[in-house]
Amino acid sequence: MHPAEITLDLSGCTNEDSLFDCLWDTFRFPPLYARSWFGLAENMFYDPEERMPEILKIRGFKILSQVDPISAGKLEAALAECLLDQDPPRKVLYEEEG
Repeated sequence: MHPAEITLDLSGCTNEDSLFDCLWDTFRFPPLYARSWFGLAENMFYDPEERMPEILKIRGFKILSQVDPISAGKLEAALAECLLDQDPPRKVLYEEEG
């Protein structure tokens, strides 16, 4: 069963490698996790230990989008695509930064 809520803190992420490190630390992916966008979807949504929570709060997205807009866009697109067919529906909330 998936967790109710997880906060993904991206405030220290400056590139795709550090973003994947953050995802690894937050979601505790298995050792065979492929550090790729396909691997992210595979491990968050289709793995038997499904890690995508009912609510995913993302902190620091604005910072990431300023320092690495390509990785930020890939993350946003990957999450949006994977969330389309989820039952029960999941939510991604981007927290405002001051």
